[in-house]
Amino acid sequence: RLPRDILNKEISRIKDLGVTIHCQTPVTEDLLKKIRSQYSALFVACGYERSITLKIQGGDLARDGLEFLRNLDPAEKTSLGGTAAIVGGGNTAVDVARSLVRRGVSPLIVYRRRLEDMPAFEPETAMAVKEGVKIMELVAPIRIQENVGDSSSSLPNFRLTLQQMKLGKENIAGRANVVPDGEKTETIDVQDIFVAIGAKAGTIWHFLEAEET
Repeated sequence: RLPRDILNKEISRIKDLGVTIHCQTPVTEDLLKKIRSQYSALFVACGYERSITLKIQGGDLARDGLEFLRNLDPAEKTSLGGTAAIVGGGNTAVDVARSLVRRGVSPLIVYRRRLEDMPAFEPETAMAVKEGVKIMELVAPIRIQENVGDSSSSLPNFRLTLQQMKLGKENIAGRANVVPDGEKTETIDVQDIFVAIGAKAGTIWHFLEAEET
């Protein structure tokens, strides 16, 4: 979400601290061996670049939240309009919602646990709500249908069916465990759906598991 000039200043601050950055450098097994021979420590922070997809009926109709952010140009002022549902409760979900609201979209975050259980940073969530992002808690998507509802709009239209959830008996890592609330469901009609429910590594770093020599 940062403008390019601010991002460049942040990178310059890191370089000014004495950090050397090598771009366009493929990370190979030979390169890692060379680094290990020249430095006292090697820290790998390759990141999770592949989004986890929705394993529900019509899940392939949802857009990848990470890909949307990756292709986003903060300087672009194009107004998208319409409404959008963002499935997830982490920082990616909040970033997608805040980026959309700044482009004239009415975003709604749908999260299967409670608001206080969202792993997104609390200040970011609070600012998102202040900007106009709405949050629906204790609901989980179970089906996405295309081209239903309001046919008068020129924008794509989807119907998202949500399973109502309720608190379970146990907590998981400090967050409430939730279970389906019987067969209670509800539907919402939106122009777009984004998924931001987590990510996984895009590369198999099998050579990092090699025995030390």
